[in-house]
Amino acid sequence: MRAAAAAPQVEPATCDWIVDTCLPTQREPCWDVLPPDAHGVVWRALRCHPYLDAAASPSWARAFYVPVLSDRHNVQGLYCLFAREVQLPPAEEA
Repeated sequence: MRAAAAAPQVEPATCDWIVDTCLPTQREPCWDVLPPDAHGVVWRALRCHPYLDAAASPSWARAFYVPVLSDRHNVQGLYCLFAREVQLPPAEEA
């Protein structure tokens, strides 16, 4: 992996949408499980699709589909579109 690909190219605070993979083997959490930032911004997953984690799946299971064995040995993640949402602070009671 290139060093530039490991880090975000722009600051997430300037984005309205983020497309990212959520793999069970990655160290950082997915965007939708992060707590709100200082401005109350959270990320909500709008659409996710299965994504094969090639680094965590054996090559034989990726190359040839065998109905039971491939499903058991391949590791699936998600490829998701996240939308920025601002959570308003709770209203104070008078």
